[in-house]
Amino acid sequence: MVPEGDPLVNDAEAALRLKALVCDAHREACYNNNNLSSDIIKRIALTKVPFQQALIGAIASGGERHGPTRQCRLLIYGGGPEAALELLERGEKVPGFGNSFFREDIDAAWFKVRDFVKAEMPEDWERLDRIHQAVLTVKPIHPNAASFTAICAHKLGLPVGAELALAIEARVMVLAIQWAEVYHNA
Repeated sequence: MVPEGDPLVNDAEAALRLKALVCDAHREACYNNNNLSSDIIKRIALTKVPFQQALIGAIASGGERHGPTRQCRLLIYGGGPEAALELLERGEKVPGFGNSFFREDIDAAWFKVRDFVKAEMPEDWERLDRIHQAVLTVKPIHPNAASFTAICAHKLGLPVGAELALAIEARVMVLAIQWAEVYHNA
């Protein structure tokens, strides 16, 4: 029997709650067409290929645009503010920053994710916020979905590189619906 208040159990429960929030936010973004994969899967559906091929095409055609989640995780848990500032000095993008859901017109589900991380995972929030504060001194960009998906993957103990799987898991049903609407009506 696990003792009540066991930190490992509490950490696992928090990680699973974060996963549920992250998946909800990814689904909402997909429903609202605020992502690359929604756009691409509909374009591929016009070619009348089967869903499985369209899904692979949507993921693959995202290319480096799907890479920032993995890179963001390495930045949060390894590189820190200094690495982010070096990227900006070289004129490169900071992974996990940019297309911000901090604006009022972006899916509200991401606010729940942000607030949960701030409240339940303060060490992870501090890591991200230190990077954010450093970046703001150079460029007005904010953490985006990749940042919080990276934190979620880290908290779940997933290997680096598995972050995209969380987004795909969350979005696959919506992508199937979007593909079917275009496929059957084109």
